[in-house]
Amino acid sequence: MRSENEAFVLRRKDAVSLLQEAEFIVVSLDNLSQHYMASGEKSYATCNEYCTELTGFIDAENVTARLASMRSLISRLFDHTLDDDDMSDLERALEPVIVWERPGFCETEMPSSFERWQSRQFALGFAEMAPATPKRQRKTGLVLEYHEALAVHEVLEFLLISLRNIGLYYYVRDEVTPEDEHAYRVETAKFVETSQMVCRLSEIRRMLCDRFALVFGGGELEKARRKLAAQRFWSEADIGTWDERIKAKFASQPCED
Repeated sequence: MRSENEAFVLRRKDAVSLLQEAEFIVVSLDNLSQHYMASGEKSYATCNEYCTELTGFIDAENVTARLASMRSLISRLFDHTLDDDDMSDLERALEPVIVWERPGFCETEMPSSFERWQSRQFALGFAEMAPATPKRQRKTGLVLEYHEALAVHEVLEFLLISLRNIGLYYYVRDEVTPEDEHAYRVETAKFVETSQMVCRLSEIRRMLCDRFALVFGGGELEKARRKLAAQRFWSEADIGTWDERIKAKFASQPCED
């Protein structure tokens, strides 16, 4: 069993993988948001186009799968052997994460649960990054304190399960109507904004960059970030292309008997 006073070593290649996924999601969503905010128009048509573009990007670019990949990289740091209470360290340490379950969550449950979560774990985890810890770093990876790893995992769990739940709520039914599709787009956009998804992932990215520079040096961080910047982020050229991409993605998947 892990002690709460222990630290984890996140391997360099895993840190780069986390950075890559966080960078892609954050920059793309920020580009998308800035594009529609820059127009200054807040008509129904513009808001509807924003919601359509946002959900198209999330679905076609497998954002939930990217979040799941990030979560797995953090989860594997913990000891998953079961103790006498049939729980692993991770299951025991984390309180049940309050996630999206039904319409109204963004207006009711989220604000109260977010206040507890934000003040107790997330801010505590990253706001106090001690600059006097280089001697504890390993050249093979980055050191994360126990509570920091928990905070990252909870952020990713919250975003991942909530986005999955929204999709399941509106699409796992006998007949999906145009009204269901519209409600799905609106609820997803509402969740992304209310949950401060870009802000949360930006904090994870910032923490990883700080640690990476501390361990491997600023030059190595710049090299890594140049590679990350070569990714194809969301741009205006993507507008209106998502339906065809989603159809192509499903068409390429093998059929299950």
